[in-house]
Amino acid sequence: MSEKTDIFLKVYKEDVAFITTIIEAFEGIAAVRTPNPDPKSPKTVLHCIVSPDCMEQFNLIVRDLSKEHTIERVASATA
Repeated sequence: MSEKTDIFLKVYKEDVAFITTIIEAFEGIAAVRTPNPDPKSPKTVLHCIVSPDCMEQFNLIVRDLSKEHTIERVASATA
């Protein structure tokens, strides 16, 4: 089994579908999950499971998405 890197991104809930679709469109780079979203918060945390060989591509995707959307890297899904 290959290793994975867990990255957590805090985003506005209205951006979840778009950001998830873009990240997952680059097949094999990352899978995205939304663990336990807080219904009272305007933001949620995306759990991105990234292939270590694809970390550079993932970072470029997030950088480009950050130009149009608020994306904050956080330490965990509860951050």
